[in-house]
Parts: sequence; structure tokens; C-alpha cells
Amino acid sequence: MKINLNYIVDTICAIASGERNVNTIIQGDVYTLDAQPDTKYCVFCISQNDHTESSDFIYFNFTLFYIDRLTNDESTNELLSQSTGMQVLRNIIRKTCEYLDIDVTNDLVYTNFEQQFADMCAGTYVTVEFQVPLDLCFEDYGDSDDILDRQ
Repeated sequence: MKINLNYIVDTICAIASGERNVNTIIQGDVYTLDAQPDTKYCVFCISQNDHTESSDFIYFNFTLFYIDRLTNDESTNELLSQSTGMQVLRNIIRKTCEYLDIDVTNDLVYTNFEQQFADMCAGTYVTVEFQVPLDLCFEDYGDSDDILDRQ
């Protein structure tokens, strides 16, 4: 198994789809929810940050969101949505690490929020950095001289 950006994003989304509270998955800008009035909540969103490479690892960096619509009595489900969101995101991160046999390099800081999208929502987000050994990332495509010969 070779882990590249596409594979890690697909894996995270597949794991998120298995969470019983997640009904919609979006990739990219979380504010696309503004234009989706028929969203089926709860929403999981994965947004890419800068990915970096060292001599031994690639660090895939994402912000993961869990978003739920608030009910008319916001005081009853805002805290519940945020608490559930923290647990769901923790589960997704843990399962991703177990499935891909990789590690998280940063402390996880969950930021709870209340935000108006198409609906009034609450949830949490976390920035996570997955450390993947370089030997798991890229297939050998040959020497650079071979590339020049193919042009």
C-alpha cells in the first residue's frame, strides 16, 4: 500500500462515513455549507493545510470539522453537538492512524464554535498532522535520466 494525498483523504472520508452521526461529507472549504440549504446534518468536512516533507517523512496536515444544526432551543444541543463532535473527530483520527499504521505528530486542540451557515450550527474542529514514512509514500518511477529520455 502506497499512501499519497489522494489515498489518505479517501481513507479519512471513508472512515468518517462509517461514523453513525455523520450524514454528509464535504472536502475543501467548510463555507460551501452556506450554499447548501438542504444539507443533511451532521456534516464532516476535511480541509487541507500545508503538507511538508523531511528527509524521512511526509506530514499531511488537515483541519477536520464536525458540524451539526442547532435546534430552536440552542442551549439544549450546542454543548451536545460540540461534545459529540470532539468524540467523532477523535474516533476518525484514531481509526485513520490504526488503519494506515501511521502517527499523529501534534497535540490535538479541539476548537468549539457556533456559526451561521445556511443554518445556525455548532460543532468543533481540529487540526491534525499525520506523519507518513517516505518509503510508504511514493512508488519508484525510475531515475531522473529516464524521465529525460521519455520526453
